[in-house]
Order: sequence, then structure tokens, then C-alpha cells
Amino acid sequence: MKKLALLATLLIVVSCKNQASDEKLNPAQWILGSWEQQTDKGILTETWQRQNDSVFVGSCYFINESDTLHRETILLEQRADSITYSANVKGQNNDKAVPFRLTTANTNSLVFENPAHDYPQKIVYQKSKSNGLLVTISGILHGKKSVEKYNFSKK
Repeated sequence: MKKLALLATLLIVVSCKNQASDEKLNPAQWILGSWEQQTDKGILTETWQRQNDSVFVGSCYFINESDTLHRETILLEQRADSITYSANVKGQNNDKAVPFRLTTANTNSLVFENPAHDYPQKIVYQKSKSNGLLVTISGILHGKKSVEKYNFSKK
């Protein structure tokens, strides 16, 4: 009987822990899926998938005709009580991921910041009214304020 009670208690604790993890990433669920922006220079695609309760995996590609001009992998993961966005761009930062901490989250936007990074220092994901996604990266670049905006449509 003691073993059964211990097992039941353990299952409740694990269940509550998994539910708490899932709740932390709930504000970010709307980024899941494939997003695309077509420009005269090529196609920018960003795709997000849920790996598990505490990790979303993203990939970003910029392709001009058959050439991949930019490739990035991204992890959005819960670590203890915080959520971190880690971007890894091939050929930059010695091929190591750069972490950005989630500073603001609601049903329509996610704000990630890393003031110590050279550029960008801030990444903002915003859900648009027309089933779109606006990604803004900003910060100080070469001593001047810089802002880049990417308007994606859901694929």
C-alpha cells in the first residue's frame, strides 16, 4: 500500500511539473508553423516546431534562386524559471549559439534581449492581424541605432 501511495504521489508531482513547463511556453505557441517572406532578392523562410514541453526548435533560411545566403537554427527553451531564445548562425560567433532572454510575453508578442551581444541586442516577434508574423531585430550597429523588420505570412 505504501508503494502505491508513493507511486501516486510521484505521478502527481511529475504531472504538475510537466503542466507548469507547458504553461511557460504557452505564450509562444502561436509562432509554431512555417512562415515566409518573398522579396525581390529571394525567399526568407522561418519554421518552428515543438520538440517537447520545454523546447521549440526553429530554422531560418534565406534563399536566392538555388543559393542559400543565410542559415540559422534557433532554440526557444525553458530553463528553470526563464525562457531563452538561442540563435546559431553558421559562420558567426565561432558557430556558437547566442542566447537572448525573454523579457516580455503576451498573446501577441515575444521580446527577447541580450544587451551584451554586438548586434542585435533585441528580437521581437509580433503576431499581426492578417495571420502574419512581424520579426524586428534592433540594437546598436557600428555606433548607430539599427532596426530591421521582416514581415512573414503563414505558409
